[in-house]
Amino acid sequence: MALRPRGLAEPLSTFCRRYGLVDDRGLIRGSEACRLLIFVFLFRKSNDRVRQTVDAAVRANKPMMVGAMSKRLTMLFRTADSARTGGDRRTNEEKGVVRVVLDDWLYQTLQGYEVQYRKADGVVDDLRLVTDIMRHSLVDRDLGTIVQAYMRRVEPLRRGVQQIEAYAAGILRKVIGEEVPVERLARVG
Repeated sequence: MALRPRGLAEPLSTFCRRYGLVDDRGLIRGSEACRLLIFVFLFRKSNDRVRQTVDAAVRANKPMMVGAMSKRLTMLFRTADSARTGGDRRTNEEKGVVRVVLDDWLYQTLQGYEVQYRKADGVVDDLRLVTDIMRHSLVDRDLGTIVQAYMRRVEPLRRGVQQIEAYAAGILRKVIGEEVPVERLARVG
């Protein structure tokens, strides 16, 4: 989802940096932040809002953390050099783009809001729906409290995933070895 044309690149970046939703390279955790903002909106009328929002957001983001770890572990055995040979080398943050991944529950729940976003041809403007939700949540009066509670819950999970990843990477390197990129093998012969 392109954030810049929707006026959300800077607000999302500011939000992520303010609350520490950044990775070890200092890049914003844009996808995670988008999902969190969606939960802030969806649970805005619940009785125990902070707890329910945090519980739901943590639960939804756990599989995403494990999936990201799996992708990084897979990259240990890539067959091509990681150095890019052209094209756009900017990060998604620099491009003002975020990848929004919705699990089944989120997707089905958001369908209840589609009526307001259905065009004359019957197609739903999902991007406008999600960006409107993000805008609403970024100015929510309880946002700071929710994000702080969320971060207290998610940081131990992040550390645990990092430990598992380091352990798994060590074993994989020992058992399988790290692959030499094909480009380097081609230069040898």
